[in-house]
Amino acid sequence: MTSILRTIFTVLVLLFTCSVAAGQAIRNFTDDPVKFADELQKFLAETDKKESEKVMEAFLPHWTGGKFSVQQQTAIYKTCNAMLRKRMKAIPDFRNYVMTLTSFAVSNQSAESFTAWQSSIAKLLLMPARFFSLYINTCNLLFRDNTLYESSSPRWHIDNNNYRFDLDSIPSILFSNVNLICNSKGDSLLIRETSGSYYPTRQQLLGAGGKVNWIRAGWDE
Repeated sequence: MTSILRTIFTVLVLLFTCSVAAGQAIRNFTDDPVKFADELQKFLAETDKKESEKVMEAFLPHWTGGKFSVQQQTAIYKTCNAMLRKRMKAIPDFRNYVMTLTSFAVSNQSAESFTAWQSSIAKLLLMPARFFSLYINTCNLLFRDNTLYESSSPRWHIDNNNYRFDLDSIPSILFSNVNLICNSKGDSLLIRETSGSYYPTRQQLLGAGGKVNWIRAGWDE
């Protein structure tokens, strides 16, 4: 009986130790570029090793290759630590944020655009967590190829990066004097020289002005 009790006690201690270790996996990312990259990779790998390898393989060349300034890296540390405090998940939340950073790195966005974007994220992280996923996914598409909205059928995108980030009560993407294109099932719509606002958390697009012609329908422009 004593031997059985000792075995049960040992198993319970091991389970408790493993539970504590898992719960203390990471509480705060280090504000050092080398340590941060290592911590981030391990953090993602704990949930999905293959996905972590794919995401970090795309991200690391930009992180270590000078694409992000010291100030930008500091903003990224702060964002990731705020996400930890918000108890956001490695996948999809951190994965999507890292993918969006990669998309930013290969875009032609300015340092001012990065600052405004990070500022909007900081404010967004004070709101309910459900808004984060919609916003980050939209930003990833926007940095990747100027897409505002994309589903299995329609895709709304603009033809240049003349946009900026704003946040009042909810985040928005403001664009001016762009051509807005919608592609859907082999057809397309072009609205020229338009301006407006897109609200990712509402998936709502509000436009002002613009020109549409009916040449394809056989009408004069």
